[in-house]
Parts: sequence; C-alpha cells; structure tokens
Amino acid sequence: MLAGAGLGYQMRNVRLMRKCGTAVSAVIWIMLFSLGLKIGADKELIGNLSGIGLQAFVLAVFGVAGSVIAATIVYKVFFKERQTDSE
Repeated sequence: MLAGAGLGYQMRNVRLMRKCGTAVSAVIWIMLFSLGLKIGADKELIGNLSGIGLQAFVLAVFGVAGSVIAATIVYKVFFKERQTDSE
C-alpha cells in the first residue's frame, strides 16, 4: 500500500494517472453489482434480511449519534472562540 502511494505521488502529473479515477469508479460499480448478485442468490441471507436489517439500522443510528457527539465535543474544545473575562 505504501509503495502504491509513493508511486502515485511520483506519477501525479502524468496524464494517464488523472484518468484513473474513471476506471476505478467503473471497477467499483462492477464489484458492487457482483456483490448484489451474490447476496440476491443466497436464500438463507434473504430469509434473514429483516433481522440483519434491524441490526444494521441500530448500528447505523448509534454510529451517526456517536459521530455527532464526537464532532460537537471537538468543535467546542478546538474551534469555538473562547470568551474572555473582559466581556
């Protein structure tokens, strides 16, 4: 991974490297499509979808809530202007 990052940094001005984003996006879409096919073909997974969906929903809600709480704390500690005693 580090070798790829270093090579990408060295080749950042090469015209071909600027067009890699399109190829990467296409590969990601193909991978997502094939993942969807695999999931859709799994009868056991489809049968348990309601339970899995509930677990995913709960994890998502708590993940977002935790992120909002952490962002609020970081904002108040590091970015909010501090009031002085002279005001």
